[in-house]
Amino acid sequence: MATVKEALEFSAKLRLPASVSDATRANFIDEVMHLVGLSSIQNRMIGDASQPSLSTGQLKLLTIAVELVANPAIIFLGTNLAFPE
Repeated sequence: MATVKEALEFSAKLRLPASVSDATRANFIDEVMHLVGLSSIQNRMIGDASQPSLSTGQLKLLTIAVELVANPAIIFLGTNLAFPE
């Protein structure tokens, strides 16, 4: 299992160009965590179905953050009306 921050670091390491320095990557990850509101839980383990540690909303924010650390030119977000919260 990984922490919230480790998941974002892994995504950024794989998806950002190699020319991006480690310091720049770390700053970008911190900025994304702050932007989506995950800074306060950055060291929490993500868990799985048998040991959940994040709420459904936090998992959704983490999924968005994983995409944002790839620095996309555009991102489409929508709501699922079949399962309202």
